[in-house]
Amino acid sequence: MKVHGRLYKVHRYFLERDSLFLRGALSTVQGTQSQPIELHGVSNQEFESLLDFFYDGMYRSSADSVPVSEWINLLAAASALKFNRAREHAIAAISDVSQRPNAIDMIVMAEKYGITKWLRPAYISFCKRTEPLQLNEAERIGLDKVVKLIQAREEFLREGLGVNGLRAVSPLPSPYPWPPSNRVQGLTQRTPTPTQTIDEAARIVDRIFFSDIN
Repeated sequence: MKVHGRLYKVHRYFLERDSLFLRGALSTVQGTQSQPIELHGVSNQEFESLLDFFYDGMYRSSADSVPVSEWINLLAAASALKFNRAREHAIAAISDVSQRPNAIDMIVMAEKYGITKWLRPAYISFCKRTEPLQLNEAERIGLDKVVKLIQAREEFLREGLGVNGLRAVSPLPSPYPWPPSNRVQGLTQRTPTPTQTIDEAARIVDRIFFSDIN
């Protein structure tokens, strides 16, 4: 195999067993071909993570025992070269790591690799995060998602300021603590639990992003 000018010696068995794409490419190779098959669409780091998966027992590793960047590289290579088993393993590992990539990274990967189940949790996470959307992040996700994410975040923050008599926990730190009184402008307030905060963010996200699905 040849990736960006670098040669790799790989057992044909793994390639043909786990990748329909490479099985087809190798079917045209007769005997011991002197010219290596050149792979496109993957970087050297990504391809080496795929080799680690097969040769170094990465498939037996727990999610947190491997840097998340390695799992992301594996996801990229497995998706490009149609290694479905390795791809599913990478998806599960990235979903399980304790230090998951930030919300924007998860959205970008979900779109790039067709992992729709990552989108909703990432949208909810963005609504509740402390930092506002940055310019470089907006450029990565496109105008349509920028508009919807900002709308969802603003609605979540408005709920946090006491709209409709319910004060959700605002993700922005404030120098002004909430007064001990349980009434604001004649409305009875209650301090929501973390579960209620998540539920509120989820309700907003579902309405803005997924209302047309049903």
